[in-house]
Amino acid sequence: STFTTPRVCRTPNPYMSSFSWDHEDDDDDKYEPPHPPIQIIGTDGLNMKDLVKRHEQKITTQLSKDTAQPNEKDDTRVSGTTPPSSSPPPWRMTELQALCHTLECHHICPTGPDSVPTVPHELEDPMVLSTKHHPHLYFGGNAQQGFDTVLWNNQVRVICVPSFAHTHQVCTVNLQTLEVEVLQFEE
Repeated sequence: STFTTPRVCRTPNPYMSSFSWDHEDDDDDKYEPPHPPIQIIGTDGLNMKDLVKRHEQKITTQLSKDTAQPNEKDDTRVSGTTPPSSSPPPWRMTELQALCHTLECHHICPTGPDSVPTVPHELEDPMVLSTKHHPHLYFGGNAQQGFDTVLWNNQVRVICVPSFAHTHQVCTVNLQTLEVEVLQFEE
C-alpha cells in the first residue's frame, strides 16, 4: 500500500556535528550562500486530488438537496429535479486551489488518514504546516489539469506539476526569484 508523507527533512544533519569550527568570532571566514536557504515541500498530488474529489461530492450533495421539489401527489421531496431557472453548473475547485487550501488549513493533507492513506504519528503530526513560517516553494505532482502556478499570499510559490508520462513537460524553478519555466520534450 502507498502512504503519503511530507517531503521535508525534519532531522538534523548528522554530518554537521562532525565538523569543528575554531574561529566562530572571525568574520573573515564566514560563508554566505549566494541566495538565502529556502524551504521546499512537495507531494505526489494525492492530497490535492482528494480535496477536489471531496469538494465535488459536497457540491453534488448540496445541489441535490437544493433542487428537490415537492411532489404534487403526496407533497414529498423529489430529488434530482431541477427548477426551470436553474443556475449554472457548480463552481469546481481546481488542483491549484486545492493546494492553496492546504496552505490555508496549515495541513498538507487535511483529508488523511480518512481517505488518503497517511502514516499516523504518536507525538506530532508531520503534515501540519507552521503558522509562522510558510514554505517558499510548495508543489503537487501528477496534476491532471496540467501545469499551473500562483504566488500565494505573496509568500509561497505554489505549483501544480503535470505528469511527465502524459504531458512530456518538466518545470524548472529559479531558486532566487521563484519564477517557474516549463520545458516541453518531444515524444
